[in-house]
Amino acid sequence: MRINICLISDENFIQHLAVTMASILSNAGIDDDLYFYILLDKELSVNSKEKIIKLK
Repeated sequence: MRINICLISDENFIQHLAVTMASILSNAGIDDDLYFYILLDKELSVNSKEKIIKLK
């Protein structure tokens, strides 16, 4: 099943976004096809980008 997920954050709440994504990924079914769309108000730091990419 395709599931589209849109999350909105900025640098101040990126740790909460990462926790939300990790929770969704850990609770998703094996047949779920997840698509995350992340809206930001500014560019993220390199460290924050790496945290999000590691969730793959």
